Amino acid sequence: MTMLAWAVEVERRLTEAGKDGDPGDVSWPAEFPWPPRNPPRESVENAADELFLCAVAAVLHHEMGHLARKHAPRTLPQRDRSVLDPAKDPAQLEADRISIGREKEADAWSAEWLLEGLDSMDGRFLKRVVGTSLGYLWSATRNIHTGYWMTNNHPPAWDRLYQNLKQYVDTDTHPVWLFVAYILQLHLEAIGTDPTVDEVDSGEEWVNILLDKVSKAAK
Repeated sequence: MTMLAWAVEVERRLTEAGKDGDPGDVSWPAEFPWPPRNPPRESVENAADELFLCAVAAVLHHEMGHLARKHAPRTLPQRDRSVLDPAKDPAQLEADRISIGREKEADAWSAEWLLEGLDSMDGRFLKRVVGTSLGYLWSATRNIHTGYWMTNNHPPAWDRLYQNLKQYVDTDTHPVWLFVAYILQLHLEAIGTDPTVDEVDSGEEWVNILLDKVSKAAK
């Protein structure tokens, strides 16, 4: 939990500092173990590397999905500056609606690129779907810890996590649901939210209940 607390604090400072601000010292603490270079295959460290790379791939392919789908910001309705409150500007509301749809399209494009055509119990599928879920878990849980939430032009990260898993995971007892549940429990406990869930029939149901707790922690 010490390493998690440090990572959360660094994320918070980077978010608050923005592009041009100074977040202070965010270097890797000397007392923390350094990730090994070129860890042996099938080691725990190698597995962590592989999952991290899959998470990065999911994020990068999401951005590539925007390019492939030609999601140019200039094609969105332009805000009416005479309306002081953006929430009451019809053009802004329409732009937000379109943007949310585009984010979902980019998510689907990324998931299709990484997961399409693989059997759900194939080892390659397992690695990629766990890595993909790790990318969305990062987005959902960083929001909780930093207090920073996407604007109205992005769908909630916890919803994106579930929808992308549900699209390709064809059983509610697939191991990826347990992976996601364990990670969500860790972060909920870290913010002081009770992660306890009554008996459930499947990993997917467990995740759904935990994601509900995450969504409520966001308010």
